[in-house]
Amino acid sequence: MLAVLYVNRNRNNEAIERLREAAKAKPGDPKVPGLMGQEYLQGRYLDEAIETLQEAVRLKPHDRSFRCLLIDAYQKDQEYENASNVAREALALSPREARPHFEAGQQLVNLGRYQEARPYFEDAIRTDPSFTEAYNSVGDLRLRSGEYEAALESFEKAKSVDTRNLLALRGLARA
Repeated sequence: MLAVLYVNRNRNNEAIERLREAAKAKPGDPKVPGLMGQEYLQGRYLDEAIETLQEAVRLKPHDRSFRCLLIDAYQKDQEYENASNVAREALALSPREARPHFEAGQQLVNLGRYQEARPYFEDAIRTDPSFTEAYNSVGDLRLRSGEYEAALESFEKAKSVDTRNLLALRGLARA
């Protein structure tokens, strides 16, 4: 598919045009709206990204990657409630993976629902103890609630997993 060549070369407009042609030639192929949504997202065409990624999810409902892209599109468009709903759907599809737990928590943070978010981050850590983003997020929530020693522990743990983790280093400086 010529569109993939344009995707690989970061030529968004050409890729989108070829993907539109592919959508007409292969209606019902979930890869086409998935790739098109990704290209729209990179080009910051958020309405189009959301629409095509919703189509990809509809065509292939058990594919978590399409949902992750849709979460990203909603988040960039500041549609946090929609992002949160899709994150919970992704978590239901992949409860044994850390990323969906993290995304569900992150969307709750975006909605200002900090207390609800923390268990999701802790579940991400239990699922994957090397998931530094979750340690950093727990650290941020602990800082927010005045738990400075516990926040320090979270950032230290993230740093022990990845010594060059900038978020952990910044968190340590704040704690």
